[in-house]
Amino acid sequence: MAKRLSMLSMLTAIGLLAAWLEYVLLPPIAVPGVKLGLANLATVAALFVYGFRGASAVTFARVALAALLFGNLSTLMFALAGALLAVPGMALLKRVGGFSPVGVSIAGGVLHNAGQLLAAAVIAKTPGLAAYLPVLLVSGAAMGAVNGVIALAVIRRFR
Repeated sequence: MAKRLSMLSMLTAIGLLAAWLEYVLLPPIAVPGVKLGLANLATVAALFVYGFRGASAVTFARVALAALLFGNLSTLMFALAGALLAVPGMALLKRVGGFSPVGVSIAGGVLHNAGQLLAAAVIAKTPGLAAYLPVLLVSGAAMGAVNGVIALAVIRRFR
């Protein structure tokens, strides 16, 4: 149990560090909502090594800490909205089988962006935000693939 907690804490720290690096080093992208999402690699790794509960713990701890340390309430709301779709969706794909960490991560990136867009549409009370959907789906899939490849390397180290 202590080893599991230590490893989940380490994955949370990796995710938090990735989120911080993205926040500090990378300029905002011209399209609102488009980010690298590097912290998702910790979620994917936790999912494949420790299952849904482990991935949920890593994700929600990282999201809360990131919002507290270098975000705000709106950061927290949008990150949670994305995570509430992405983590269960990724877990479902993993459970169904036939999906590698890269495929699961791609789905996670797309679902995370969809969750954030849905939250923005509810908050702004405008369906016009749906115009961002194609850009967010492409960026979510592209960065999900990159994060999935990195997560695959992390998963191999954990095993």
